[in-house]
Amino acid sequence: MPPAVRREAGASIGERVAALPSFDVARTLFGYVAIGAEADPRSLLEGSNASMVVVPAKREPEDAPAWTAWRGAADEPGLSVLVRPDDFPALAIVPGVGFDYAGMRLGRGRGFYDRALEALRGAGEICVVGLAFESQIVPSLPTDPWDQPMDYVVTEERVIRSSRAGSG
Repeated sequence: MPPAVRREAGASIGERVAALPSFDVARTLFGYVAIGAEADPRSLLEGSNASMVVVPAKREPEDAPAWTAWRGAADEPGLSVLVRPDDFPALAIVPGVGFDYAGMRLGRGRGFYDRALEALRGAGEICVVGLAFESQIVPSLPTDPWDQPMDYVVTEERVIRSSRAGSG
């Protein structure tokens, strides 16, 4: 996908996510810094009213998931952040290589988001939104018992609500 098309599609994805009720009520926004051709969540991170915006901390793949305060640049890490019960409700926006109609995600194979989302779901109320370009959506993906489903998958064309999704 050419960069100009990716930016335009990314803007549409951001508008759709910002329209979800969970976006406005989130006290914490768990985001990410786009790598390569991933859908870029920067406009969501910048436009959030959440009191805390965090991205994954750079650690070894087998380490427990950790978060750092987002400061606007991939090379500008903030302080490590501990997630507390009063940081919820939260919204997590998640990248992926592919997503299916059931809200399942194919990642990069290291399990960071599956471990992180399991821990976050155990800590409090969270809405999980996968960001994808329409070309990344497939009818179904193989899954493992530890795979964490999205509540929503948002593309430049639509919002796919999984059976797991609540009201937000």
